[in-house]
Amino acid sequence: MMMPMMDCDSVLRKLWDYLDRELTEDRMHEIEMHLEQCEKCRPQADFRRAFRSAVTGARDAAGDTAALTERVRRALHDAARQ
Repeated sequence: MMMPMMDCDSVLRKLWDYLDRELTEDRMHEIEMHLEQCEKCRPQADFRRAFRSAVTGARDAAGDTAALTERVRRALHDAARQ
């Protein structure tokens, strides 16, 4: 029996967990199938993959992750005040 495709809201709520590979095999497969077919969600997944890669690269380049964490916290705090 074929399961219905996940809806966009469900996929977007689970997207970070999907990218971190923190879901069951079945759920990973469901999201992969959705992303292959969905023009709305695919760009979100691509953006989040790129964002995650940039943050990982910055963390690795920074060496001092405590300083990077503080810079990110400050930037988020400043952005929230604007």
